[in-house]
Amino acid sequence: MAKERLDIKNELQQFRFDMNFLQKIDCTKEENNTYQRMLKNGESLPNGVYQYKDPTTEEYIQSFYTVWDPELTDAEKQEYIKYKELLHIKTIKNCVVFFTVLTIISLVATVVILLLR
Repeated sequence: MAKERLDIKNELQQFRFDMNFLQKIDCTKEENNTYQRMLKNGESLPNGVYQYKDPTTEEYIQSFYTVWDPELTDAEKQEYIKYKELLHIKTIKNCVVFFTVLTIISLVATVVILLLR
């Protein structure tokens, strides 16, 4: 049982970024300079503009991004997820075939070596 409350919405948003349902688009150098000046002057960032944080120190860095939502329907999201699952299943199948062939080759080599003794 969790001893503290988990922010599931943040975790869900992170999954959306991981699956590319939401994408971070880096701002240009000029835009970064503009937003830095705005923050120095005590202004707030425009809607949809966010500042990157250093993952180790959790301090804001001098780089900004916007979030792009491709606005997929639920059916399109489900289709995308199914195709990703199929790709992963195909990868697993290829690994199983590889290790099976490797095992058969080693068994054949063992039998040949034992017969040649």
